[in-house]
Amino acid sequence: MRRSLLPLALLGLFALPMPAAQATALIDDLQGLSKQQVEDSVEFAFGNALFFLFHEAGHMLVSEFNLPVLGREEDAVDTLSTLLLLEADDEVFDTALTDSVDGWTFSAEASEAAEQELPMWDVHALDRQRAFSMVCMMVGKDAEKFKESADNLEFPAERRRQCVGEYLKAHDSWFGVLKPHLRTDGRNNKFTITYKNPTNKELEDYADLTKRRRSWISSPSFSRDSTSWTTASS
Repeated sequence: MRRSLLPLALLGLFALPMPAAQATALIDDLQGLSKQQVEDSVEFAFGNALFFLFHEAGHMLVSEFNLPVLGREEDAVDTLSTLLLLEADDEVFDTALTDSVDGWTFSAEASEAAEQELPMWDVHALDRQRAFSMVCMMVGKDAEKFKESADNLEFPAERRRQCVGEYLKAHDSWFGVLKPHLRTDGRNNKFTITYKNPTNKELEDYADLTKRRRSWISSPSFSRDSTSWTTASS
């Protein structure tokens, strides 16, 4: 992970809402880590941020293209985010997948340790369910590559075999509904990034630093025959 991505990657740690006191404590913890620990934390945060970026892009696609969604939209765009990361077939994106699975698992463990009530009514699946759903897509595409993630969750062997068909169906379904909207002129899409002032005071320095560095963000761009990746900046 390039150190120049540190400011942007650290922002990924705040992808989910948290009280200001928790944000301050997290920053203090990072400052007390060794260089290697900071780099590992940045990589973990960056991977989780990528998953959330593509998850939110999924909501955008559903909204802008008026795509059909059968079931909960949150589940659908979780699946799309996972498929896009898998489609890249790249070590960085593979690591982002495994780190995101760990992120959901850690979140679930923290909630359980705090004896928090599980939000059965929420629009999102439970954190552990989101981790299992991601791993199902991952082993559905490549059971050997993502064996460790499945083993860590004690994912049943029979379920892993079922995930092959589920992955293929999800892949064909998502890219099928996106196909009419793919570019056919061979040109890459361009993205304009608009910076908004953070509502959390703890993030003001990070927001200013990101603006000054005009950070480059990798974004998915759909070509005629496959998913390609391009880079856009403000």
